[in-house]
Amino acid sequence: MGEAAGNAIDSTRTPIQPGLIHLGFLTIQQEQGAWIGGYLVTNAWARPLEFRLTSAVQPSRVQQILYGPTLEPHLVADLIGKTLLDKTAVTAQVIVCDHPHATLLAGKVDSALTLIHSGQIPEGFKPLPNGPDWAAGLCVQSGDSEGGETASHVLGCIPVAVDLAEPFQRLKEAMQEARRLGGALPRAAG
Repeated sequence: MGEAAGNAIDSTRTPIQPGLIHLGFLTIQQEQGAWIGGYLVTNAWARPLEFRLTSAVQPSRVQQILYGPTLEPHLVADLIGKTLLDKTAVTAQVIVCDHPHATLLAGKVDSALTLIHSGQIPEGFKPLPNGPDWAAGLCVQSGDSEGGETASHVLGCIPVAVDLAEPFQRLKEAMQEARRLGGALPRAAG
């Protein structure tokens, strides 16, 4: 299965049919002091199944003082990321995040959380172990061995290479368009 695509399937686990694989793409951005998030769930071939976005979350000055340096991780993971994942009907086996704090949800959700990087693996992360060659741009939190193994297994069951950065472009464009239209799509957090 897919050896040409560089897949590394864990022989101790049962293969997953590609048609049953769902991938999540979670982006969280800060714009003009407010935070917004978007979540796209796709099938194994990166075709969209579900899309969610949040309205802007702008912490008050009191919240900024009280949370201090823990404010950003709280907003990204607990408030925006968790809300988006909880409101989504389709569960992804692997979620690819573009913000390191979003991976703090590891162990709090039923999905393996990975971080996409552009060559430099951030401190506190390690490369995805035994994943397919095309997933070399992913890493996991250093202490999340189970999530890393699960992500490698699931991605290894996909028979063709998937460009894991491309869905983020679509996700961000869809978020901009939805905001331009006045947020006509369902919102997950406020």
